Amino acid sequence: MKQRITGHGWVTIIVGIATLSAALTGSFWLVNRLAYVVLVALALSYVWARLNIAWLRIERRGKATRAQLGQEVEEQFVLHNASRIPKQWLELNDQSTLPDHLVSAVVGLAARREMIWTVRTTCLRRGQFRLGPLELITGDPLGLFTCSIPVPTTHSVIVYP
Repeated sequence: MKQRITGHGWVTIIVGIATLSAALTGSFWLVNRLAYVVLVALALSYVWARLNIAWLRIERRGKATRAQLGQEVEEQFVLHNASRIPKQWLELNDQSTLPDHLVSAVVGLAARREMIWTVRTTCLRRGQFRLGPLELITGDPLGLFTCSIPVPTTHSVIVYP
C-alpha cells in the first residue's frame, strides 16, 4: 500500500506548522484554536484515508488469451469491502494496453458488500496487448491524503487477423 500527501495536504501541513508556531509564541486564543483545528483535521484525514483502504480486495478474472479481429475480450472484476464502513470514493486506474478497454472507474461500495462487473472489449487492432496492472486509489473527504493498492496481475491477449 502506498500513501501520498496531495498538494492540498502539503498546504494544510504548512498552515498547521505556521499556526502551531504562532500559538506557541503568542497568547492569542484564536490562533491557539485554529492550530488545534488544523492539526485535528490533519490527524483525522490521515486516519480516514488509512481506514478507507483497509479491508478492500479486488480480483481481476480474465478468460481469453487470444482473439480474432472483431471478437470480444471479456474480463470480470470483483471488488470486496469486508469493512463495516462504507467506501464512498474508490478510483480504479487500469493500465491495460488493449485499445478501447475501459476499466478505469470511480465507484462507491456499501459496507460488507461486493461489486461485480464485466468489461467486454471488441478487438479492433491486431497484435499482443497487456491487460493490467490495476491500481485501487482512495482517500479522505478533504482530499489531503490518498492511499493506493497496486494489483500487479497482468496477462497477455494476442489478437490475430
